[in-house]
Amino acid sequence: MKRSAIDRFALGQIIFRHRLQAGLSQTELARRTQINPTSISKYESGKIAIGRRNLEKLSAALGSTAPQFISEAWELSGKSIAPQSAVPEPVFPEGELGRIWDESVENAKNLHIRSCRALFDALLKAFQAR
Repeated sequence: MKRSAIDRFALGQIIFRHRLQAGLSQTELARRTQINPTSISKYESGKIAIGRRNLEKLSAALGSTAPQFISEAWELSGKSIAPQSAVPEPVFPEGELGRIWDESVENAKNLHIRSCRALFDALLKAFQAR
């Protein structure tokens, strides 16, 4: 089967696997490659396609090469989808789940503070209009 483009979902899985094998968080990989952590997350989930330069940076930081990543992605995308029961549970590096939790809590706090501030501003404006 001839492929005209790399399956971005398969390539994302390859990046994710190599990052976990290296024991790196997305933040640490971003620091090493100078790629935005949000972009790394989107690459891993297949939400966006990765450019050649960033693929080279990521593969080098993870101890591989861009052609090796592409080869693995092609091999992965050529396989049939395994039944749900055969899919292994993801393994997170030490502290990754804690970091995700802390980030989520911080985002919730910030949203709550912004919501309260908006409500206060609206009430103050209504009170002053009287």
